[in-house]
Amino acid sequence: MAGEIAPRGTLLRRTQGLCLECRKVVPALLERRDGDVWIVRTCADHGSAEALLWPDADLFQRFADVVGDDVWCRTLQCVKGEPCDGCLPKTYNIQVDVTDRCNLRCPVCCTDAVGACANEPSIDAIVSRLPPVKPGLLGRVRRPNVVLFGGEPTLREDLPDLVRAIVARGYIPRLATNGVRTDPAFLMRLREAGLTWVILQFDGFSDEVSLTLRGKAMVQHKLDAIERMSSMGFKVQLGTMLAEGVNTSEIGPIIRFLGRNPRAFWVNFYPHASQGRNGLPTVETPMSSALKHVERETGGRITVSDFVETTKWLGRLYRVLKSPNLRPKMSTLPMVLVFEGDEYYPLVRLFDPVFAARHAVRAAQVLAALPKLLLYQQEYTPPFIKFVVVEKFLSANSIDLEDASNCHMAFMTRTGLVPFDIHNVITRGTAGGGLEGAVP
Repeated sequence: MAGEIAPRGTLLRRTQGLCLECRKVVPALLERRDGDVWIVRTCADHGSAEALLWPDADLFQRFADVVGDDVWCRTLQCVKGEPCDGCLPKTYNIQVDVTDRCNLRCPVCCTDAVGACANEPSIDAIVSRLPPVKPGLLGRVRRPNVVLFGGEPTLREDLPDLVRAIVARGYIPRLATNGVRTDPAFLMRLREAGLTWVILQFDGFSDEVSLTLRGKAMVQHKLDAIERMSSMGFKVQLGTMLAEGVNTSEIGPIIRFLGRNPRAFWVNFYPHASQGRNGLPTVETPMSSALKHVERETGGRITVSDFVETTKWLGRLYRVLKSPNLRPKMSTLPMVLVFEGDEYYPLVRLFDPVFAARHAVRAAQVLAALPKLLLYQQEYTPPFIKFVVVEKFLSANSIDLEDASNCHMAFMTRTGLVPFDIHNVITRGTAGGGLEGAVP
């Protein structure tokens, strides 16, 4: 390709990246240098640029060998600003910004949410873009969901009506919220409308951490909100931004908290990335560092190798079931945990006959629970099974666009769908970034 340079290190793979000068899709190389993985982008107009992609090339290669080169999209029309719903058949979760307004001013915000500015698509603008859900068993197993994002969605007074319309369309709604507005009356309106799943921003148990990341001490408020939502029958997912030197020590306590709460069944750890509003002195928390923090802070109850093995098994399931949420990718690494009292271990360890024999009773219970486990979107999974996912938002200078195209989650914009982990970089604050923006 014109302007492409030879690798300075060992070439691992050719891909596509983003030129930060002209925002165009350009050829890129992934290469190994001094034990790390770098991405080198080459733009015909602006020359070459490079960035550290993954510290620890050996760990990168372990996951790359499992994920392979199963790239869903190489045209990347959405990144080029061209209308495209090409990833619709391959996505599992559709996410939509339902408002730009927010009732917090977090020092760190991937969306750079603002205060009173209201870019709010109508209910019809959202629901009309959702294709009907396929009936039958396949439609049940692959029943997609819609994540209501923002800004802060609870600032919309018509949110219960939006939830009701999404349910009527055949989708499972999920609400992503900072938890400020979780009064019983409002939660009851949402529950009666059909909402069963809430994603609560939760950074740990220290008010110091809360002040650093959210600008406000909110720990007790959020613990009360979890108790309230649990008592009302909501499934509670915790969303934790993981920032180096800020709250990595909270990993172990959060997972133990998860095990003690029957309705709190999931936690996503999002390694901090340079996106949106960033009030931290540290620019990035690399994926490799986040995985090692999980291993250290859980005392080895969860290891990096457990993530590798889980990715292998989910990849095998994906090849059989073809369910998009099982598709392996480098920036989304899931884990299923099994709890026995205060102790826990990755479910994948039960595939070892010796380990399974030592946990025979729980292994039998897990086997009996597999149907509900596969249908976790709409079923209440047993309280001894929990989900942990490490998912990396990508920074503009270190996006492997071809891997990003594998994402089973996509953001809805006026012009189409954009993979979840690059949406903040690609479309926020640009024409087409919302469903009803000012730019035609």
